[in-house]
Amino acid sequence: MRGILLFMFICYVGCHGNANVATTTVSNIRPTLSSNGDVQVFRSQLLVCALQYSISTYTCTGSDITTLNIADVDFFDATVTKLTVNCIYKINHSNFTVFDNLPSFIKTVRLWDCFEEEIGKEILHGLTHVECLDIGNDLSLFSDGYDPHTTFSRIKEPLDPVRLDPDLFASVPKLKKLSIHWLYMDAFPEAIYHQTNDQAHLKNLEELDLSFNEIPEIKPECLNNMPKLRSFDMSFNRIKNLSDPFLMMQNLQNLYMSGNFIDSLDGSPFKALPELGTLVLSLMRPIRNVTLPGPAGQKYPVRGSLQFIYPSSFYGLSNLRILDLHPHSILLIQNETFRALGSLEQLDLSVGLVSAIEENGFEGLQSLTSLDLSYNNLSRLGTSLFHNLPALLSLNLEGNYLHSLPGNVFLGVHLLTSLKLGYNNFIDIPSDILRPLVRLKLLSINHNYLKSVEGLLLGLSSTYCEDIDISFNNISTLDASILPTLAVAERTITLNLSHNAITTVYATNSYFDISASQSLKQLRLTLDLRWNRLLSIPFQLDRFSFFSLPRIVIDGNDHYRYAKIGLHHQLTLQIRHNPIICDCMIYELLQNIATAQRGVLYAKTDFKELTCHVPEDLRGIKLDDLSPSQTWCQKWDSSDCPSACDCMVQGEPNSTISPWNELVDCSGKNLFVIPDVIPNVVTILHLRRNNIRRIQQTAFMKAPLTRELYLSDNNITKIDSAAFIHIQSLEILYLDGNDIEEITGYEFVHLENLRELYLNSSEVRAVNRDAFGHLPSLEVLSLEDNLLNTLPENLFSALSNLQHLFLSGNNFRCDCDILWFKYWIRNKESILKEGNITCTHEQNQVQENIETLSSISLGCDLQNTERKSKITIGFSIVVVLLSLIIVVGFVLYKKKGDLQVYLYSRYGWRFREDNEDMDKPYDAFLSYSQHDLDFILQHILPGLETREPPFRVCLHHRDFIPGVPIAENILNAVEESRRTIVVVSRNFLDSDWCQLEFQAAHAQVLRERANRLIMILLEDIPVDDAPPDIKHYLQTNTYLRWGDERFWERLVYVMPRPRHYEELVQNMEQEPLEIPEICQQTTTV
Repeated sequence: MRGILLFMFICYVGCHGNANVATTTVSNIRPTLSSNGDVQVFRSQLLVCALQYSISTYTCTGSDITTLNIADVDFFDATVTKLTVNCIYKINHSNFTVFDNLPSFIKTVRLWDCFEEEIGKEILHGLTHVECLDIGNDLSLFSDGYDPHTTFSRIKEPLDPVRLDPDLFASVPKLKKLSIHWLYMDAFPEAIYHQTNDQAHLKNLEELDLSFNEIPEIKPECLNNMPKLRSFDMSFNRIKNLSDPFLMMQNLQNLYMSGNFIDSLDGSPFKALPELGTLVLSLMRPIRNVTLPGPAGQKYPVRGSLQFIYPSSFYGLSNLRILDLHPHSILLIQNETFRALGSLEQLDLSVGLVSAIEENGFEGLQSLTSLDLSYNNLSRLGTSLFHNLPALLSLNLEGNYLHSLPGNVFLGVHLLTSLKLGYNNFIDIPSDILRPLVRLKLLSINHNYLKSVEGLLLGLSSTYCEDIDISFNNISTLDASILPTLAVAERTITLNLSHNAITTVYATNSYFDISASQSLKQLRLTLDLRWNRLLSIPFQLDRFSFFSLPRIVIDGNDHYRYAKIGLHHQLTLQIRHNPIICDCMIYELLQNIATAQRGVLYAKTDFKELTCHVPEDLRGIKLDDLSPSQTWCQKWDSSDCPSACDCMVQGEPNSTISPWNELVDCSGKNLFVIPDVIPNVVTILHLRRNNIRRIQQTAFMKAPLTRELYLSDNNITKIDSAAFIHIQSLEILYLDGNDIEEITGYEFVHLENLRELYLNSSEVRAVNRDAFGHLPSLEVLSLEDNLLNTLPENLFSALSNLQHLFLSGNNFRCDCDILWFKYWIRNKESILKEGNITCTHEQNQVQENIETLSSISLGCDLQNTERKSKITIGFSIVVVLLSLIIVVGFVLYKKKGDLQVYLYSRYGWRFREDNEDMDKPYDAFLSYSQHDLDFILQHILPGLETREPPFRVCLHHRDFIPGVPIAENILNAVEESRRTIVVVSRNFLDSDWCQLEFQAAHAQVLRERANRLIMILLEDIPVDDAPPDIKHYLQTNTYLRWGDERFWERLVYVMPRPRHYEELVQNMEQEPLEIPEICQQTTTV
């Protein structure tokens, strides 16, 4: 028996899910802490008691209440004041005491599942100090528990009503709260109002709960002897009418009558309850099943039976604050029905059948703050229906059949903070409807048929607005320029537009003038666009210029306003669960994903959860996981696309952030040759799964920009030398699955940019030593599953950038020729990706890891091999050094002029010193056209004569001797100058005198065999337009061009070294010349 009881107790604890109860099998021990921190109190043979810290209650569980011995329970924690007794079996008599030794600090006692038929008065002896008493049965007795929205639950098996001894409560004089429910009582218990010697037993009672019984009526005398009663609960009994049962309860504050059988509030049943503050008359039985269209019928298919309320129904309730009538079957709210309820704050008329409310139906409710009319049959509202509700804060009109609102319906409720209009039939709500609601915080219009939202948002003027729910409507477009108008709220707003049909989010200038008035206010908005029909990311956030910004902006194609109203706002965007098309439109985003991760797209949206919907092969893949190479668009103009091939594009021409790519896919078209018609801008070319046998040198002449070429799974047996010469920008080449027996290396000439080469399963038997010598940029090389049996020594030596090498699936021989590879891979372990590469010994066909091969076991002359290797390395070093010397020498030769100029200008070094003509008075004769005189005087002459030491320059107008013929002056000037500088311009070529000056200087060059002529081209002149002698000179000699880099350094270098003043005077004294100080004549040339 003890084992059975213990098992039943464990089952009970498990069923009730209390993990914080701990027990012990030893009786009469001091309490100890269990592993989970609860205290173990007492365990007898038939009853278990434990302190449940989780609910601060001593709980005792046993077979029946007779096993409880309070004297054996160690109530060691006086701060715990509650005791619960749970019985497994009920007893039908209780003429005994069990609480005689109950400590006085226990103030609450709960007796559950312990009694049937009768409760005797002795059972409560010892509870003198108890203030709260709860007697009843557990809900587990009932088949489906209790749900206020379903039919009242019945007991599994019929139980007789439990009778209470009339003197039951004589021993609990301090009782303040009494609960007696689920005892199936069929009459109001006499024990409640019984007196002994004219003394009421429950005169101190403040709360009485008799819910969930079968009491049919309440007589006035039943409540006479409880003057302090404040709360009375008679829910879920069988009361049918209320005819003055509360005459002696003037102090009652809370009355709960739900779940009874009251269908009408006739007369004034509550007139004797002036202090009543809460009245609950909900879910009157029998429950009525109703058939209503729309959410009102689907969400709440049952109604309570209360049908009729009248203006007199609530007389006397001047202090009532809460009135709950839901659910009900009331059809009409008459004028002045609630006029007597001047203090009412909350009125719940939800889940009913109200189809009409007379214009003054809510007259007198000047204190009402919450009105719930949801899930009724309302199809229209009176214009002034709410005008008499000045204190209204919350209005719920959900679940009706409203399709429009009168223009001034909210004119009198300017304090309203919450308005719920969901689950109706609204198609449009004009902007002026909401304008009076200046304190609105929450607006819900979900589950309607709205087609646009701009007018609705335009009417919001509340500075307190926080939550706007317009989900589950028929909105198809959103003009985002309306959003900054919400900045009037001056707080974070959540705008829920999810579950609509939005396909486009755009911005016009329609509302920017209005929005500009809010430009100084910051919009803080969370915009929910989930579960719409957006095919692309809104607000152009897939464009670099937008996702790289720190915040979402609203662009109205007006740059001034764009910066003014957009960049300072704070928008958070939710866009997942939209049918996003993953094509070339998001290519720019994916190409710059690293930038996007630092910008607004990641910080202010749920982009990381966004998935592709189209195309089919990308459906369900997160955009964050996509590669740019997966996003394409069909090419619109397919005139240059090969027939039967698909042409696709991505990116933009000449763009650095979204580089242009064009893909031509001719895979599986049974082609025998490469198509002649290929777009000349193609960058990716797919020719897989065809029957192409040969790659000729002219094959890709028309595709010079190809970066990726796929030739896998063809029958290619021959690749011509330099076959890819016309696609030198090629980066990726796939040749898998072909029949290429030998790789010579000439196939890949001119592929300096190739990064990846795949030759898997191509029947490759031999690879020449220099096969990959023309591929300096190669990073990935794959030769898997071929017929290679050896690798030429230093095969990969030219591949300095190699990062990944794949060689598995070949049949290498274990011989001396493969040893070099063993030592090579020791330093390249990170490059070889398959792990161990094996070879086969020909003698015994045993496979061995190449890295474990031994030169001794193979009989290889390792010293000779190493000697050859050293010689090879030494020879290579010499060749490299010689090549370097030759290259440097060639560069110096080609650039010797620039080098000489640099050294002279920087350090004054010349490779030759010309001390000739030191006796000539001029360093240079400047020949130019008179039409270029201003340029000469402003630029050329100052650059020569203002140096230190300066050059001495001979000019026409300044230094020619007056009276001497011009031709003679020209010849003398050339002879007396160490250099002749000819400034060639179109004006110069048109002047005969200028050409004479050139001829004189050129004749001096030919006569003295020393190039003393310096030519400067002042402007771009076609050489063919010049006279023959000048043309020939320009074609055969180096000249200077005005405006070139280092012009002055080059000019100074070809000039003779300038002479200091003393040196010039000395020369002039030795050979005096007649040089005029001032030119008296101007000669035009």
